[in-house]
Amino acid sequence: MKRNAASIHRGISMKKGFLMILITTLCSVWIMSCTTAATTSTLSQSEWSALLSPYADTDYDIILVAGQSNAVGVGHGEGVRYLEDERVVMLNEDHSITTAAERVVGDDTWNNFSLFFAKAYVEAELLEEGRTLLILNMAVGGTGFKDHRWNPGEDLYERMITTALAVLSLNATNRIVAVLWHQGETDAILDSAYREYDDHLRAMITSLRTDLALDGIPFIAGDFVPAWKEEAKTQYPIDEVVSAARQVLADLPHCGFVETDGLTSNINDSIHFSRAANIELGQRYFDLYLTLIDG
Repeated sequence: MKRNAASIHRGISMKKGFLMILITTLCSVWIMSCTTAATTSTLSQSEWSALLSPYADTDYDIILVAGQSNAVGVGHGEGVRYLEDERVVMLNEDHSITTAAERVVGDDTWNNFSLFFAKAYVEAELLEEGRTLLILNMAVGGTGFKDHRWNPGEDLYERMITTALAVLSLNATNRIVAVLWHQGETDAILDSAYREYDDHLRAMITSLRTDLALDGIPFIAGDFVPAWKEEAKTQYPIDEVVSAARQVLADLPHCGFVETDGLTSNINDSIHFSRAANIELGQRYFDLYLTLIDG
């Protein structure tokens, strides 16, 4: 009788664990479907250039951000708000460029680690007098390599290249100074194996650097939310995807991988970094960036 009770208890625990992962994933899908800071318009380079022509007289340092929802940024909860700075701007859904700010979602605001990377960049006096720092966020929630979105030739990759080239062409002094990537959760959920993710990420970085002439420009990626990794690794090949990403960035020049130990998730949403975590994550990305440009 005791053995049966224990078996029933284990079964209930396993079901609860699976249910929590399912709830997290469904919550993630809902968040990913919300309007993001990144434009998803499909435009040609000439169309982009025409839309962005009002900004041709501004000299931009560009932070190119790409990946999925943690790159879009959905951090909320406790933690300081990002203070707007007119020297830091962002590309909006309506193709305008305005002062960078947290995203308003209903009655809440969601932050993004790239805002705090940008803040650190300015505070470190890397932004030269008379220049403006542009956050070009091309991330889209719930996307990856295995669902055919970010490989060279696929829609999100090509949109990123087209948009970046249009911004660069506005002014001969415009330059990309960093590429910040956060992605992999979708590929893990789709059972991407180590070699598969390694091949995809390696090919994407190599192609990106060729298409945008980014030789020597740092490319930085980061690990997943620790709580989600622990919950989901019994269901998905989390460790394989993370290990592959870590190895690719160790192999390729001017690349780095940010560890996320100790960073928290949103409440009841373990797949996404919290407000406080995004603040720290942005600083970790920047600290690694400094080592890459100094090296």
